[in-house]
Amino acid sequence: MRRIGPHPNIIALRGESPDGILLERVKNGTVANFMQKMGKTQIAQHSRWIHDATKAIVASHKVIVIRCDISASNLLLNEDLNAKLCRIGQACTGKYQIYMPRLESGLSSVKTDLFALASLIFYLITKQVLFPDLDPIEDENTITERFIRGEFPKLSDAVLNAIVQNC
Repeated sequence: MRRIGPHPNIIALRGESPDGILLERVKNGTVANFMQKMGKTQIAQHSRWIHDATKAIVASHKVIVIRCDISASNLLLNEDLNAKLCRIGQACTGKYQIYMPRLESGLSSVKTDLFALASLIFYLITKQVLFPDLDPIEDENTITERFIRGEFPKLSDAVLNAIVQNC
């Protein structure tokens, strides 16, 4: 967070304590929880969250920071429902896990971040994970094979489909 500096779509570091780091408080929790709690949300709101997440990822990549964990569970909402990216860790990913295969080196990269962004876009538009038929742990090899081959579910909207396919 310090390397990137202040950014309106990345959770702010407020300080440190002997117990850990102190982060900006967001009043509306995660996008995943908000969508689950509110039921139907508007496509305009989802588009705003996609825009917010994309701006945060671009800012991170400009200073060579790989996010590694981009999902609706790591996208937090402030009081104005603006999205802020924050890597909270495994405890918050739950069933909203976004698949990010790590290729040969086993490391994350810009490419895996973009795949995760496409997965987030897919989730926000369809309210489904990218591969609902696969378990992120047990089927990791199958997910990686689909990732390498560029096999992703199609969206009915041509523009959104092109965005997801190009990520």
